[in-house]
Amino acid sequence: MLSASERSVNLILLRTPYPHIGHCAVMDVAQLVRDGRSRAKMSQRDLAKRLKVAPSAVAQWETGATLPSIARRVDLSRLLDIPFGDLIPEARSTGEGALRDPQILAIVQQLLKLPEPVREAVLMQAAATVEALEGR
Repeated sequence: MLSASERSVNLILLRTPYPHIGHCAVMDVAQLVRDGRSRAKMSQRDLAKRLKVAPSAVAQWETGATLPSIARRVDLSRLLDIPFGDLIPEARSTGEGALRDPQILAIVQQLLKLPEPVREAVLMQAAATVEALEGR
C-alpha cells in the first residue's frame, strides 16, 4: 500500500503532461514560478491575466500539479526574468546518455560557447519546435 506522500507524487505525475519527468524536476519549476512571481510582486491572478490563463492554472504550476506548456514557459521566462533553460526539466531528464551521441555532444558543446542571451533564444526556439512537432 502506498503512503499518502507516494499517492500525492503519483497523482502529480498522472496530471503532468510529462510523466517521465521526476517529481523533483516538476517541483523545481513550481518553485521557480512561485519565486519569480513573488519577486515581480504579482499575485497569481495578476500573472494569470498577463498570460491569458485561468488563475487556477498558475496555482497548479506553483504546486507542481501540472507544468505549463513550452509556449507558456517562454512567456514565464520573459515576464518573471527566469532563465528559460531552468524551466525545461525535460532537457535534464534525458540524462547523460544522450551526450554519448557524438553529434548531440558536439551541438551541446557549441551551444555552451554561445553568450547566455543567445543560448536562451536558441533553447526557446528548439523547445517550441519540438513541441510543435509533437503536436501538443
